[in-house]
Amino acid sequence: MKKLINKLSLYFVTAMLCCGAFAFAACNGVQDESDTNQPSENVQPVNGTLYTLQQAYDENIVSYSDLLSIAYYHHSESTYPGSGTAFNAELMGESFSPVEKSPSELSSQTDISIRQNLADNVSAVTSGNIAISNFTISSYYGTCNGAAAVRVLYSVGEYFALNTVIKEDSIADITFYYTDYTLFFNLNECDFSNAVMIWKASD
Repeated sequence: MKKLINKLSLYFVTAMLCCGAFAFAACNGVQDESDTNQPSENVQPVNGTLYTLQQAYDENIVSYSDLLSIAYYHHSESTYPGSGTAFNAELMGESFSPVEKSPSELSSQTDISIRQNLADNVSAVTSGNIAISNFTISSYYGTCNGAAAVRVLYSVGEYFALNTVIKEDSIADITFYYTDYTLFFNLNECDFSNAVMIWKASD
């Protein structure tokens, strides 16, 4: 009987140690998926202004050559992979080379700033409370004179606000073709869409 009790005690202690080890690993090795997309507490957004491509061009924030590079990256990444000159072949020619993206990727601060700026703008116009987490930067096309060219998705859960449609924009005779154009909010005061937009930090 004593040996049986000792064996049972050994099994009990071993089981408790295994459970403890598993719990420790779970707490330290598995991250809650809800936290993976949260910005670092050390990254703070900065104020800036969002522009449509037309507005940015009209206000000399982006140049004609900037638009060509943005169009090249947009069509090569979003419409026809490897075909950056699509829709603008006559303007670009066969030897066209876009301006290299610099920086090559958006910084965390710029990413958060753009999404916060957009969330604030939409919230102000709709008199609602739009969370920054509803916006995701889907594409980055380079920074021109300190202004970032991006596309942004708006979603609630897994669903877009409105159905996507085919749309074609022309800025300074440069074509921007969208197979997945989505209008977030169609308002009298302002339209918010997932078309290419320009964001520039305040001076």
